[in-house]
Amino acid sequence: FPLNTFDSVMMIQTFEHFLSPFIATIELWRVLKVGGMCYIDVPCPLDKPMWNLNHTNLLYADQIKNMFEMCGFKLVKQLSKSKEHRIRLIFEKLSISKIRNWNQLRYIHQLRNEV
Repeated sequence: FPLNTFDSVMMIQTFEHFLSPFIATIELWRVLKVGGMCYIDVPCPLDKPMWNLNHTNLLYADQIKNMFEMCGFKLVKQLSKSKEHRIRLIFEKLSISKIRNWNQLRYIHQLRNEV
């Protein structure tokens, strides 16, 4: 998809299947418009039935939040409660001027464009 295509992205029971959640998060940033929202719903890593080969990434909420913040998003709301079996988060895409590590991310975006 071209840059800045979507107003929002909803991922329900998908993010845990990505082989590289970091690259997927960067791609989400690329295709969302500035101010665009991303809703993520993933299984809690404490939920042992989720431990299987189909779920290549079972991340804790703090890991997901940190990864999204490193990739140019800010957390808008955490919808899940502490004892739920799902992690539900809403992020907003930041503009380049608000991303603290843009030089690193710009390099990754450039590499992606060369592939």
